[in-house]
Amino acid sequence: MIQITGGCLGNKGVTDFDLEWITVADEYGTDDAVRSAKVEVMSFPFSTVLKRIEDKKYDFVHGVYFTVKEMLTNGEYQVRQPSQ
Repeated sequence: MIQITGGCLGNKGVTDFDLEWITVADEYGTDDAVRSAKVEVMSFPFSTVLKRIEDKKYDFVHGVYFTVKEMLTNGEYQVRQPSQ
């Protein structure tokens, strides 16, 4: 369920918001995420689904989707700096 729902949620962001899949590694581990190539907006769909299921919250997909949409449209983000 986590892989299917997280994958669909991430792919919807890729399609609708021009996001890209990336793998993030930090001191907490490694996780797949989707992010904007242009601005500093990132979402972790698999972790999001896992946490909501653990909390027994099942009506969250629309909320996550529209939160990412709002972050991309409200202009309250930093422009991504080019990689060197």
